[in-house]
Amino acid sequence: MARNAGRHIVRTLITTALVAAVLFAVTPAAYAATTYVTPGYHPYWRYYRNTTSRPSQSYQSPKASPQQPATPPTSVGSTQMSSWELEVVRLVNTERAKAGLKPLNVDAVLSQVARRKAADMRDKGYFAHESPTYGSPFKMMRDSGISYRVAGENIAAGQRSPQEVMNAWMNSSGHRANIMNPSFTTIGVGQVSGGYYGNYWTQMFVG
Repeated sequence: MARNAGRHIVRTLITTALVAAVLFAVTPAAYAATTYVTPGYHPYWRYYRNTTSRPSQSYQSPKASPQQPATPPTSVGSTQMSSWELEVVRLVNTERAKAGLKPLNVDAVLSQVARRKAADMRDKGYFAHESPTYGSPFKMMRDSGISYRVAGENIAAGQRSPQEVMNAWMNSSGHRANIMNPSFTTIGVGQVSGGYYGNYWTQMFVG
């Protein structure tokens, strides 16, 4: 693990290894992406390594209404989405529309799974696609009755608003690839507050 004056971490999986790289930032932040294609469709895992010291291009967030504080769901297991989670969905579909891609449908159950993953990272003190509690994000989806041919996950921690987390994801090729993947049709978003990083974010995609 490399370190610099900031504490901006990007972490993802390369085959079976967990790799960490430090990026410039003032506040702690982290993000990682993974995509899984089911056997019988294209039987392989694809992982993204994001170790660039600075974004290769400057991403400008779409204009949005003034940021409001997150309205948290009644519980981690709630199917009601917060204003921040819904704003992430809006920002994703804005970017897809610019590229001529179809918008993603938001799914309450998939968002519930994504929020459970975010809460697990906060509560168990880890930052990884593989949960010590639930296993891989794809197992979490299957265990919740969600079927798919292709699925993906983006995770992040430390970002203080939906636009800030979208800036991080869109300036990373692996995360951007998940957001802009034409094979995905549905998204779930989970965000929880607290823990070491202050905010934990999860996007889950299926198609």
